[in-house]
Amino acid sequence: MLLIEGQSSTGFGLALTAPGQDAPDAPPGGMQSLPASIPSASWRNTDGIRNLVVTCPQDDAVAMISGLHLVPDRIGDHRGTGSWIWDLRPWLADPDRLVEEARRARVDRLYLQLRIKDGQVEDAVRIARLIDILGRADIAAHAVEGDAAMATPAGRAHALDRARILRRFKQAAPGIRSFQYDIEPYLRPEYAADRAAGWREWAATVKALSQVLGEPVEVVVPFWMFDDVAGEQALESVRGSIQAIAVMAYRTDPAVVEQIAQPWLNWRGADAIPVGIALENGRVPDEYHRTYVRAPHGEVVLDRSGEGVVVRILPEQISDSKTKPVFSLSHEVEVNSSRISFMSAPQTLAEARRRLERTLPAWPGFGGLLVHELLRSGP
Repeated sequence: MLLIEGQSSTGFGLALTAPGQDAPDAPPGGMQSLPASIPSASWRNTDGIRNLVVTCPQDDAVAMISGLHLVPDRIGDHRGTGSWIWDLRPWLADPDRLVEEARRARVDRLYLQLRIKDGQVEDAVRIARLIDILGRADIAAHAVEGDAAMATPAGRAHALDRARILRRFKQAAPGIRSFQYDIEPYLRPEYAADRAAGWREWAATVKALSQVLGEPVEVVVPFWMFDDVAGEQALESVRGSIQAIAVMAYRTDPAVVEQIAQPWLNWRGADAIPVGIALENGRVPDEYHRTYVRAPHGEVVLDRSGEGVVVRILPEQISDSKTKPVFSLSHEVEVNSSRISFMSAPQTLAEARRRLERTLPAWPGFGGLLVHELLRSGP
């Protein structure tokens, strides 16, 4: 439901309507007081778009809305929390300890990176035992893979070789629920010159992995993927090859996370493909965002003299030209890492999780939270 906070005189009405649709007449007597609520059953639709409309009385009146909050229709509709383990070796000797740690962190699914050597999963027997113990504790185990190079023909071939090994391992250890892939083409140097090609390669790899594994895969994606037309097209093209999406919404302000999550949870595929929202809890460095502008002399060069376009950062400034336009530093903004990661601040993270676990289940397509570096490093 939508909860509306504030104060008002009588005679007002509130409604959520589709774009272009007229609001219903205000009820007799109008809105007596705030907060008020609008049940989701009266405004849900396939595209998730609704406008909040306030109908006003004919006489003088005052209404002040101070806050809008999405609240699940069913309190406590928790969708679960996942986390990643990138080095499983410290846990293999004491899987019961991993169960205790997962329960402490309120985790019900784990994404495990499996080491592969000489054509097989290392420590396969002990890993199968650990997965079995996790399953009996109602903690789902998933395999996770990821490398930006997978969005290239050579990297794709290597990823498919690994996928064949992982598929055989799953057949021997059926406790593995699914396969998650974190493939970030935008980390490759050539992405800036041709973003569309980067996302096409990403989509080709996702489709090929699904085919080799014999099942849809889960994909980890950046929150801004919808802002890139090529990224959105790539996601649409793999719809039949994916079973879940994990969105890297790496922010620590719950309100900002909700803003990031909304377009993903409103995506018209979210009813069939669950969308998980991922948070960062590890140590990350501060970021510096630099803005460059076209200038007669500059240290950043857009080199168009060859077959492709290459961005170069030079130690000294050079002059602008048609084939090598240059840009000069305009300003720099420091982005504090506390904006991106909770950095193992348990109280702040716990408060954010409580809020998001109440608000995000308002969308049927919400697939739960995922928190990076949530578990301690090992026994």
